[in-house]
Amino acid sequence: MKQILLRIKHNWKLIIVSITAILSAIAYFLSKQEERNVVKTKKKIDDNEKSVEKLQGKKERVEEEKIQVKKQVAKKKSAVKKTETKKKTTPKQKRTTSEAKKNILNKTSGKKK
Repeated sequence: MKQILLRIKHNWKLIIVSITAILSAIAYFLSKQEERNVVKTKKKIDDNEKSVEKLQGKKERVEEEKIQVKKQVAKKKSAVKKTETKKKTTPKQKRTTSEAKKNILNKTSGKKK
């Protein structure tokens, strides 16, 4: 036991230097690891920004298409309204009973043949 204490007493400077060197090496490697993590996260952020820009472009295209479709729907609705008004305004032809009878006879006689 005395020998160990004597060795520590004679080499205390060397022991302190070695402990300090080990701690500084650990701190150095940890800082390098943090730098790597920072670089990785920056790269991920850049990739996410690129994907956001792509999606923003797609969103703009979809909005433009949506506007065009709304215009087309409005045109079709107006066309439908025009045809409905034309349908309502056309007068129905009045038929007499004799004309109706002839029409029915023509249709039924054609089926019997």
